[in-house]
Amino acid sequence: MPTREPAPNGVLDKRLGVSNKSDDCETCHQKLTDCVGHFGYSTNASPPVIIMSSSSRRRYIQLELPVFHIGYIKATIEILQNICKSCSRVLLGGDVRESFLRRMKDPTADALKKINTRKRISLLCKKVVRCPHCDAINGTVRKIASPTLKIIHEKFRAKSAHDMRTVFVAQFAQAQAANSDLTNALLSKAQEDLSPVVVQELFERIPDQDCALLWLNAFAGRPEKLVMNAMLVPPVCIRPSVAMDVGSGSNEDDLTVKLQEIIQVNFALKAALQKGATLKMVMEDWDFLQIQVAQFMNGDTPGLTKLQGAPKPIRGLCQRLKVTRYNIAKLRQRVINGPAVHPGANSIRIEGQKYTKNLMYGDRASLADDLKEGDVVERHMEDDDIVLFNRQPSLHKMSIMSHRAKVLQWRTFRFNECVCSPYNADFDGDEMNMHLPQTEEARAEAATLMCVPNNLITSRNGEPLVAATQDFLTASYLLTQKNIFFNREQFCQVLTLMGDGIDDIELPEAAIVCPIRLWTGKQVISLLVRPNRRCPVKVNFELKERNYTTNLSMCYKDGYVVFRNSELLSGNLCKKTLGDGSKKGLFYVLIRDHGSAEAARCMNRLAKLCARWLGNFKGKYIDDYIP
Repeated sequence: MPTREPAPNGVLDKRLGVSNKSDDCETCHQKLTDCVGHFGYSTNASPPVIIMSSSSRRRYIQLELPVFHIGYIKATIEILQNICKSCSRVLLGGDVRESFLRRMKDPTADALKKINTRKRISLLCKKVVRCPHCDAINGTVRKIASPTLKIIHEKFRAKSAHDMRTVFVAQFAQAQAANSDLTNALLSKAQEDLSPVVVQELFERIPDQDCALLWLNAFAGRPEKLVMNAMLVPPVCIRPSVAMDVGSGSNEDDLTVKLQEIIQVNFALKAALQKGATLKMVMEDWDFLQIQVAQFMNGDTPGLTKLQGAPKPIRGLCQRLKVTRYNIAKLRQRVINGPAVHPGANSIRIEGQKYTKNLMYGDRASLADDLKEGDVVERHMEDDDIVLFNRQPSLHKMSIMSHRAKVLQWRTFRFNECVCSPYNADFDGDEMNMHLPQTEEARAEAATLMCVPNNLITSRNGEPLVAATQDFLTASYLLTQKNIFFNREQFCQVLTLMGDGIDDIELPEAAIVCPIRLWTGKQVISLLVRPNRRCPVKVNFELKERNYTTNLSMCYKDGYVVFRNSELLSGNLCKKTLGDGSKKGLFYVLIRDHGSAEAARCMNRLAKLCARWLGNFKGKYIDDYIP
């Protein structure tokens, strides 16, 4: 009689982890609560077996023939459209190719500039019919509506390829004489099938220099890696096996069932290749393997053959990433807190029921105990939640951006002054709106596309719109005066103001050594941009501020700003250097050379430093800004 013990070398082998509380993992010898699972790989033995992986072994199923990755099918088609299907070179030649190559290799080009350059390359390549390198005919590449993933090359579709189409049809004259169904109209629609093997060979022949035109890393991200030759075997803990109450069977997870099908089809394909089966049989097994791998990755893949009798698509790896498994303990505590204690919850929506349960009344402890996965808890907003913030009227995309919330007392919104310009906001009683995304997809999109660090510059003219303003400019101007000096104790105290004790700051040499060691305010700004020597940020630019007169760096008003390798050598920092609306200032140079994340970090340090330093050291000069 069969038992519930997993078969050795099977897809549920205990060396991959366990899915029940009583068994021990045979790899780490721990229980389910402590074992996170282990990856494995499939051998090409007969029959195939799953073997535990280690650092010196493979961690995948070796496929007999390559297949397309469903997640990269769009990128695969785009690369195929841009290269010659004969010589694998990018369909650009001469001065045009060299011009685009210089733009893509420009170290000062940011991501937005490279995206626009990449789009222009794609548009030009789509119009090319004859390859400038090998003179081969190239046409449109597209994915066809088929039960499986098929990419075709319509080689003779363009009007300029009419003569080549005529030559192609003439080659079938003898076949047409023997088969009356083979008409010219049918031959004119002939298409080239770009199988995964053909695509992989084309991608392998792409020169490293052409990878730059495709915005690919020639060392770590070669295009042939977009085609799958192997597949991971995920741990058992993410695809648990549930034992049945009656009998000795079990309910297997969708991923486990799909893994078994992939291994069986892969073994059948191997047998067909070894025995010299007909081309039709090999292609059928290959197409079926492609379907199984695609459904394993994403069960909602449109256009693929669905399982017979299945009421809904299987839950592939993509669907598992949408499930939150570890928040039930936190939500139970929120339910116990109720609506009167923060952080708490207001109500519960039970899965499968239409009504909600108000937590103002009733036994919240019992409701917390009965809470299960699938229920919806209307909890309070908490620290680090992603929220959308806007002010009417919202006239452009930067009028609404996402922030990470910090719940404080009272009933007013507080945010960094640097973000006032996109909202056209000031502090005279403006009314603003805050929205809390409800789904994981909405939170992910808001945190990625609408966050402030990714919207520092305006799309209107590319100038920074989020920059220093008001007190930040005042403090920066006062701090960079020629007569601002600090002893060691004061200098270290000022440096602690720019962070929250998490930055590694290296103390530079003193500007004045004798009779006492003194540091300048300009050195504070230099450390604000580059706190230590391990930091890769190196800023170099020169700028004339408003108070500039003559003689460049020798200006008697110190109005000529000079940065060399992130060190401020001269100049008073004011609006032209730190404010918005300029492509020559500090923040634009940081965005251009080192990315928006580094510019946002520098801006955050500046905001903390200026607000605290102005209140602690310069408060005696200004009487009306301290609340």
